[in-house]
Parts: sequence; structure tokens; C-alpha cells
Amino acid sequence: MRWKYELFRTFGLFLVLCVFQPTKWQMDYFAILWIAIMSINTTSMFMIFHDCGHGSFVPESEVLNERIGRLLSIVVLTSFDLWVKGHNKHHSIQGNLNKFDAGATINFTVSQIKSFESRWLKLMYCIWRFPPFFFASLPAIIWFLIYPLLAFRKKEFLHLLGWIATPLCFQLFHQFKQPFYVYVAVYGLTSYFGAFFGVLLFHVQHGHNPPYRKKRDQGFNATDAAIYGSSYHAMPFPLSCFTMGIEYHHLHHFDTKLSGYALADYQANIERGNFDYTLLANGREMTRQFDVRLASVERLDFYDMW
Repeated sequence: MRWKYELFRTFGLFLVLCVFQPTKWQMDYFAILWIAIMSINTTSMFMIFHDCGHGSFVPESEVLNERIGRLLSIVVLTSFDLWVKGHNKHHSIQGNLNKFDAGATINFTVSQIKSFESRWLKLMYCIWRFPPFFFASLPAIIWFLIYPLLAFRKKEFLHLLGWIATPLCFQLFHQFKQPFYVYVAVYGLTSYFGAFFGVLLFHVQHGHNPPYRKKRDQGFNATDAAIYGSSYHAMPFPLSCFTMGIEYHHLHHFDTKLSGYALADYQANIERGNFDYTLLANGREMTRQFDVRLASVERLDFYDMW
């Protein structure tokens, strides 16, 4: 059962990191390395949480998917119910210009931006989409502001226990060597960097050229949107140990019931069959995509400026 191995590996690393914390929390090389590994492992836990939301992490049990997802919601600071609803909506409308995908990182086409009547609105959008500012602020806005506010509105508080439970776990394994607020700060920092890496991954998964953006009367097709509107980015080792197969995003959108940890095998079978519908990007292309801000439907290309 592959899901047991993935769960044990990810939680096991979390516990190992809890045990082997820096003796004193100060900015030395070991503390930086510890924060980096814990952050990317947080991303890995979110990938498991993500698959649980699709009901694909434990293929044979919907109940286990929900229980594991709700447990992980405490660690990844995300309401399971809100995530399932919002993320599944993204899957149903991705690439469809008749719908506004609030969960996308590229929200408007060039023509839509040009249709804005207010120059101030255009300027504000340009500032907001300046890549260093956008990618640095978006994780904090989503996980530290929007999700907590939505949780209070919907009265879903389970995942907010993460601000108490996880720092307390850090403090317990660290034998209470530091005040509790230090561990809260450490948890907030690792959560932020884990979310930061996740946002970058999500952006490049839908920011490749040429994009897939169509209206229904232009022949929008959900299967084409999945295959041509989602990318395949080969992740280098050791990052591939933490991404849970999400880099095979075209296959994930093609069938959300495929377990993330099994997508590499599906991709290998596709390549052996010479199916030509994967968009493979190299490291240079991934770097360029961080500056992508607008979709031009007319040219079937992504613009970095408007």
C-alpha cells in the first residue's frame, strides 16, 4: 500500500525534525537548513492533503481520505471542507473563459485588462502582479488572512488548532527550552515558506506557453483544458521526493482520482506509448514563467507585460 509509505515517510520526517531541532533558535546554518527542510516537508504534507481532497490518496477508502485530510488540515492551516469546494471548482472551470477562476495565478487576458476603464485599477494590478511582490505576498494573504477569515465565517475552526498544536509539538520535543511564542514564530515561518514553494509550483503548472484559454462558443473542451492547459515539469532530485507527483499536472487534471504518487508510473507508460500531449518544460522555462502575468487569447501566448 503505497499511501502508507508516503504517509509514514512524510510524518516520520516531521517527527525527526521535531526531535532534532536547533539547540537554540538563532539564525545559524543549522537553523536555516532545519527551516528549509521543514518547509518543503510542509509542502509535501499539503500535497497529501490535496490528494485527500480529491479522494485519491487512499484509493480504496473515501473515509480514510477524509480523516487523513482533516488531520493534516491542522498542520497545513487549511480547512478541508473549504479546500475541497474551492479546489474542485478550479478543476471544473480551468481554461474556461466563461468562468472566473479565482484560484488561478493568471486571472485576466490582455483584452480584459485593456477593458478596465480606470487607469488606477490597471496600475494597481500591474503593481500587484510584479513577480517578487506577488509571489512573496500571496502565500501570506491566502493562508494567514483569507483562510482564517473564511474559517470564522463558516465556523470551521479545526485547522486553526494548528497554531497551537504544532508549536506545542515543537516545544514538547524541544523540552520547553524556549518560550511558546518562539515555536509559534518558527511554525509560521515554515508554513509560509512551504506555502511559497507550493504557490510557485501551482503557477508554473498553468503558466506555460501556449496556454489553453477558450470560451464555450470557441470550442472549450474540459479534456483539452486538462491536457493542454496543464504542464509537466520534471522536478530534480531531491525536490521530487517532496512534490508527490504534482509535477505531472496534465495527468492530475485529466483524472483527479489518480493518486499523485502513482502519476510518474502513468507518465512512463504514456512515454513508452509515444503519446504526444505532454508539455515538458526545462528549468529555464520554469524560471521565465514566474514573470508571466497575463494571457493573450488572440496570440495564444502568455504576456509578462500588458
